[in-house]
Amino acid sequence: SAISSVAIAPNHHMMVAAYWNGTTVVWDLEKAEVFEEFRAHQDELVGCALLADGQVVITANQSGAMRSWSLATMGVSRYHNLH
Repeated sequence: SAISSVAIAPNHHMMVAAYWNGTTVVWDLEKAEVFEEFRAHQDELVGCALLADGQVVITANQSGAMRSWSLATMGVSRYHNLH
């Protein structure tokens, strides 16, 4: 799926990408590996951001809904599904 948005944490340790298919991928730039991949929304993502502390991801979909995701509660390559 095409990437709609990319954000890098101010400390340059993490990067997040939002995809049109609703998926979000978070990379650990220090380890050069995927930290987490999850379905953030059921519809297209139009934006993403990392808060200044690099511990919270914000996603926004095409209908205007925004969600926050704590990286502290995530693990490597653990997939989340919305119900």
